[in-house]
Amino acid sequence: MKCNNKRGNLIKKHNGKFRVLSEKGKNMGTYDTKEEAKERLRQIEFFKLKNRKKSNLDDDLLAVAEEIGKFSKSAKESIIELIKSSYPSR
Repeated sequence: MKCNNKRGNLIKKHNGKFRVLSEKGKNMGTYDTKEEAKERLRQIEFFKLKNRKKSNLDDDLLAVAEEIGKFSKSAKESIIELIKSSYPSR
């Protein structure tokens, strides 16, 4: 079973578990459920976007808003704090 996302990473079932693979086939983690694997994919995509060099907080927030909506409440709070701490005060 394969589940591709838009950027080439995929989820593949292996020995009854779900493995997240990078575009190059590197194992990015093995999870008991497909939902856990999807959550990991969303985290990977979030940090790919975050690591792009941008100087404008508003642009970054817009770029990740759709992905943040898919995270659990506690993950959202952590992400928001991480973004805020990455930028100088306004």
